[in-house]
Amino acid sequence: MNSFITNFKFKTSNFLSVNNNGKKYYFKKFEAPDRNLTYLYNELICYELALKSSVKCVKPNLMHKNNIYGIITESYEKKGYKKINGSKILKEYYGYLKENNEVKYNSLNEDKILSKMNNLEDIWYALLYHFKDYDIVVNEKIIKQIMHDLTKVFVFDIITMQIDRHYENWEILESNNKDDAFLAPLHDNELSFNRFTFNDSIKVDSATIKVPTMRKMLMRYLSISSQDFIDEFIKMYKSLTPEILDESIEKCCKENNGIIPYTYKMKILENYEENYNYITDILLEMNLLEVGEKHAR
Repeated sequence: MNSFITNFKFKTSNFLSVNNNGKKYYFKKFEAPDRNLTYLYNELICYELALKSSVKCVKPNLMHKNNIYGIITESYEKKGYKKINGSKILKEYYGYLKENNEVKYNSLNEDKILSKMNNLEDIWYALLYHFKDYDIVVNEKIIKQIMHDLTKVFVFDIITMQIDRHYENWEILESNNKDDAFLAPLHDNELSFNRFTFNDSIKVDSATIKVPTMRKMLMRYLSISSQDFIDEFIKMYKSLTPEILDESIEKCCKENNGIIPYTYKMKILENYEENYNYITDILLEMNLLEVGEKHAR
């Protein structure tokens, strides 16, 4: 544990602070029994997996002081840029749809509508609306890159069983000069490795919002995607095998004094391998994987 983390001064749960070098850091508190420390382990492990899959993710640093555990991450803010989360982008587009009587989701609750709109199809339309005043060439380039990166996040979440990528859990950084924007690095990966439905995750399109099971979302995604995106999925699938997860957990333990309990490690590996084999079966069923490529542990 480095001196910065040891000497870090904090007051309450989540806040933005500044260290002696003038850099900004986010702090997330995990105080047992109020917050399950397994969430903290997930943050550390997901960062290692993100490195293996070329998904941009903030680096979490473990902090432990006075019986309080926490994760500190350096701010990804950039001078001359502003942060805009998915909530604002979708709300802008929802306002436009509402004004023109084009809202396609029946609900009186705005939060529920925004949650339904948190899918790759509607996000694309929302980005088109958000960047409508940009130069057309810049607009096209920015949206293409953001959607490419957000799709990688969707794939990463499918493989790591992330169930909490709601519309406030992803954001973009946009230039004040309105000539550049990009997807911010991933953060808040604490609800990974869960074998549940993906109610609060990014979905594929309006066809996958009613019963957002992993099977339904993955099959829909693979059936409507171009070959380039299918190849990207298979590439990440092959880079995040259960063996890689095992290595990543061991690395986290080594770097943090064996903090991850053996029982939790085995639980993660069991859930992950079950999900990974399930994905393998879907790929085989859709003839996107050769039988000889089927994972065997």
